[in-house]
Amino acid sequence: MRLSTESATVKEPFLFTFSIEQLDRSKVMFFDIRPHQKGFFFKRLDKNVDDTFHHRKALFTYLVYALQPYDGPLRFDLTVKQTNDKRIELSTTGGRYNVKDIETTDLHETLSTPILHITSIPKQVPLVGEFHMRVSVDKSSVSARTPVYLKIHLEGIGAMPEPFDFTPKIEGAEIFTDDPHVTLRYSKDGVHYEATYLYALLSDRSFTVPAYRLQAWSYKKRKFYSLESTPLSVQVKTVPIRQLVDERNMPQSVFDMFEDTKEWLIYLLVFMSGYLSALLITKLRGRRRLSGASDIFAKEVRQAKDARALLTLLLHKDAQTYASFITDLEKAVYRGENIPFKQIKKEILRHG
Repeated sequence: MRLSTESATVKEPFLFTFSIEQLDRSKVMFFDIRPHQKGFFFKRLDKNVDDTFHHRKALFTYLVYALQPYDGPLRFDLTVKQTNDKRIELSTTGGRYNVKDIETTDLHETLSTPILHITSIPKQVPLVGEFHMRVSVDKSSVSARTPVYLKIHLEGIGAMPEPFDFTPKIEGAEIFTDDPHVTLRYSKDGVHYEATYLYALLSDRSFTVPAYRLQAWSYKKRKFYSLESTPLSVQVKTVPIRQLVDERNMPQSVFDMFEDTKEWLIYLLVFMSGYLSALLITKLRGRRRLSGASDIFAKEVRQAKDARALLTLLLHKDAQTYASFITDLEKAVYRGENIPFKQIKKEILRHG
């Protein structure tokens, strides 16, 4: 039984290793060991077993760190399962459906390590270990209501960080969040942590993503350090109203019609029609506008090459009307899930 260190700070990883060897060659033995101590993080890294018959050996390795100050030993529960050749033979005799559990005699023993001294960190910080952070946006200049994607990547080795909420506070902007993508790997030097947080930002005016700042403690260097990002400015361009009007699809006004024809009969008919003519023209104008806008939107949907492009188009068009499609597309953009992209485009075109 061995500790890689007997003195550490809170959340400083260290190793516990335990080896055991069977000496009584008359029995068949199996070994297991479990932590029996509160206030600590334990993760079994390895269980290396030598299965030599009647001479079994096992080596257990645990990654450990304390969650609070502590002075005392670590306690583990050792289980030794004993049986013999006859019991093993009885458990495996017969057909495949006659197999039964091996009868064993179980012995339990509490093991204690040498005294461990765990001291507190001078002050509470969210990160303990060696970490770095990257903050970026995919665009620094966009048109109004076009989404900007904010990405925060946090990576490092040490103790497991608590979940973070990186949602920025930006006045006048709509913020769409997604579950962070977190990967963990455990090794002898600690927890290898990598997390990516994604946010979609929509605004009608220019805005700034505020700077992020996280404090951390390096147990290797025995000092505090900061992870800091710089503010990120995004210029939002307002589309002039004249660019929003499709002049080719706008119907000719009644007065232009009078000027072009210059025929008294048409003038008289239109003048006498009064309310009816105005109503018909208003309906015709609306139909042509709708038809033109619908044709343009349908063309843009067909030309969307991937989920991100289509998501941007729908958010810009009408996030509420196309909410169900947006939800499916966000799964592909943010989570990397497979979606029936072509089928979604057909449904959107059918929806109108």
